[in-house]
Amino acid sequence: PDANIVLSPESLASGLGMAYLGARGATARAMATVLHRPALGAGLDAGLRARSAGLRGLDGPGVTVAGSDRVWTSPSLMPLRSYLNEVAADYGASVGRAPLLTDPGRAAGEIDAAIAAATRGHIPQLLEPDSLNGIAWVLTDALYLDADWASPFQASQTGPGPFTTASGQQV
Repeated sequence: PDANIVLSPESLASGLGMAYLGARGATARAMATVLHRPALGAGLDAGLRARSAGLRGLDGPGVTVAGSDRVWTSPSLMPLRSYLNEVAADYGASVGRAPLLTDPGRAAGEIDAAIAAATRGHIPQLLEPDSLNGIAWVLTDALYLDADWASPFQASQTGPGPFTTASGQQV
């Protein structure tokens, strides 16, 4: 309750995008329709690569961008090499092995530790220990961003609400 957390549309796009790259047939068609995505192919790949490179390129003086995209599997399962190549090229994602099917609590801890390391300790826990029961595959996307706003908020608008919008509505 005291944390400052934002759910990023970039993270949602990455997670759904990594799932979409692995979809085929009716699932791929349904996802393309719902997400308004182009068909799988060179145009989509180029756009995803440019988006990922642009985000990574923001990291520099005054801006910290740290993140991790990963496909997690149980050691007994192996994603298709073509899928791993696509998520690596388009999202910079790697594959992680964790005992999802045999020890989900330990798997959650291992996934959390990897995300904490990738985000320089800023995201120490993404998963609850019992959240992976019965799960064989996990796609994770974690993003930490620290940057000044281009147009800073007025100090009077940064505490607990309610606030009045420009149109006079209280939020």
